Amino acid sequence: MAVEVELRRPESDAVVDLRLTRDAATGNASLSRTLGDFLDDSGGLASRFEYRSRVVRVLQPESWSEWQSKSGSTLTVLFG
Repeated sequence: MAVEVELRRPESDAVVDLRLTRDAATGNASLSRTLGDFLDDSGGLASRFEYRSRVVRVLQPESWSEWQSKSGSTLTVLFG
């Protein structure tokens, strides 16, 4: 069993994928930002991202969750 996570910047089509397993339960992802993102960041939007996840079982993956918004530099995804 594994968990797949997709991350992206709001309003972006560029997606970063992570696959987490019991043996590799943590991962790192870098989401690109432009210089303009930093210069225009009066409201802290440069640290905003969206993510979705799904559980992948041996026979088939489950459906993706809805995209969710998050702000910051860390994300915790739990699965059982």
